[in-house]
Amino acid sequence: MKILKNEIRAIEDRMQVKIRRDKCVGLERLSPQDRFFADLYLFFNSKSLEDFLDLRHEGVSGHGFAEFTKEDFEVMLNGQSPLLFIHPFLKKFDLLPEVSIFNLIQKCVLALLVVEITENKLSNQ
Repeated sequence: MKILKNEIRAIEDRMQVKIRRDKCVGLERLSPQDRFFADLYLFFNSKSLEDFLDLRHEGVSGHGFAEFTKEDFEVMLNGQSPLLFIHPFLKKFDLLPEVSIFNLIQKCVLALLVVEITENKLSNQ
């Protein structure tokens, strides 16, 4: 983030623009490369992402003990699940993985169930 912030400040100075989460001025003048950095910076500095990360860190999945539910996340992310919220950004920055870890886990569980059921049927015969 420090390197990204330094790049943003250099772009602001060079292009005479303002890149802030609460107010941007002159983004239309940026080159595609500078706009990429600006969009990345704005994403990582968005209030909704900041709130989401704070809640995650306060909960048992982070380092705290705050109670929260999937619905709490969805309220914070305007009705979207965390994965749906981050998907457009991953796609925009070409960071989408080719294979979903969740789909792989699901397939592994199903394969294990098939093996277990098959073994049980064979041992009962």
